[in-house]
Amino acid sequence: MITKKPFTRNRNVSSWNPSYLYGITIQSAKNSLRNTCKVPSNAHLSSKRFSPLLSMPLVAALCLIVARPASAGVAIDLSDFIKGPETNGMTMRSTDATLNMRLCVQTRLEYGDTGTTPGGNAYSTDADLYFKILSLETTGALTKDLKYNLVFIKGREGQAGRTSSTTDGSARLQNAFIDYKLSDTATIRFGKAKLPYSRSAATHYSKQMFVELASSVDGAKAQFGDYFQPQAALSGGFMGDTLGYGLFVADGWEAGANLNGKDDKDGKVYRSATLYGARLEYSPPGFVETGRSDAHLGKGRHLTFSATGAAQKNIEYSTFNGIASTGSEDRTLTVFDVSGHLSGFTGQAEYLASAIEYTGHGLAKKRPKGWYAQAAYYIGNLHIEPAVKYEIYDQDALAPEKKETNRTLGVNWYLKGHSLKASFNWIHSVLEDNAVSGLTVSGAKARTRDRYQLEAQLFL
Repeated sequence: MITKKPFTRNRNVSSWNPSYLYGITIQSAKNSLRNTCKVPSNAHLSSKRFSPLLSMPLVAALCLIVARPASAGVAIDLSDFIKGPETNGMTMRSTDATLNMRLCVQTRLEYGDTGTTPGGNAYSTDADLYFKILSLETTGALTKDLKYNLVFIKGREGQAGRTSSTTDGSARLQNAFIDYKLSDTATIRFGKAKLPYSRSAATHYSKQMFVELASSVDGAKAQFGDYFQPQAALSGGFMGDTLGYGLFVADGWEAGANLNGKDDKDGKVYRSATLYGARLEYSPPGFVETGRSDAHLGKGRHLTFSATGAAQKNIEYSTFNGIASTGSEDRTLTVFDVSGHLSGFTGQAEYLASAIEYTGHGLAKKRPKGWYAQAAYYIGNLHIEPAVKYEIYDQDALAPEKKETNRTLGVNWYLKGHSLKASFNWIHSVLEDNAVSGLTVSGAKARTRDRYQLEAQLFL
């Protein structure tokens, strides 16, 4: 029997060890990022759990961000590459059946008020390098009218202070559904997918304008538990899709779930009624959107007005803060949004209002609500898109001093459309005295927080 040895060479021979090379490459990338982005030498750059396989797309993405000529006489010509069409993955066909596979890698560097000091009474300046998204998407059709979607994803891999969403650190199943077209005006869906009540959240992560969703959108996503849920849905459109609709039923909060996601201090679910919801959309003739996106890169036009409502009643507790309970709560969500684009200009706004009504335990009802507006302009000859977003999110409109105000300035650089792009965001936040901020103390009336985010996306 022949035993294969690891691929290494004697140090006196001019060869290399792959693991050693990947380690050097990651460290070199970090050093380059420190120099380019002026990150202090004592700031922390997290790279936990980077395997050699994952390092390769990271290094490729980082090189696209920080690459620059080595001397005045050296230039990098990307014109032919930039002018090419976006990639669409690998597709296999057989009569009506198709299979398409795509890989998405989002690598992010965050700097600024991303951590807290010991004791948690103030923000600390820190830097963190991690994978925002690693995903493998499989989509296709079994027949002309029967389509499917299967997505495995690993989010925020290597981010400081985050733990894996799965017990063994593996990727999780995010989407697993089938769509069947009943007619030109009706399609049914069965399986695990996004709950369709926020335009911003429902937009594919590869086509979102900003690095982070608005805080009000993140709050609404958590209103009914996991945002990706098993569901049955009916959707379609009339009059050339100028009038669109969507109806859905889902599990919502299920038995055994903790309503705050950690423990039973806010209740542990015993049983609950079904989550149900509806969405209506209207677009003037000639302004129907072709493919939902935050950034259409100067192509086409659309204008859409939408309204969504969702509710889950009688969410009963088994325990509440460590004691047996017969209490319950009802939850509702209302969303209004408008979006549009014309040539290079893109804009959208959303208003989201949640409500939680309690029975038992003497708890006061809660009313989180907020709105945001964002706009951008795509400069085609430069392939860049300056963008701005303003948001006010009241974490509970019935309680004092619970607002946060977020201002975001950003710019996107599209090397190959959404297939290869880099984004930079500066987020300036002001939080009132009682707003949840990640700190353990309440102090000044205006807590300020500044974060800088640099993200590269490779979507093959």
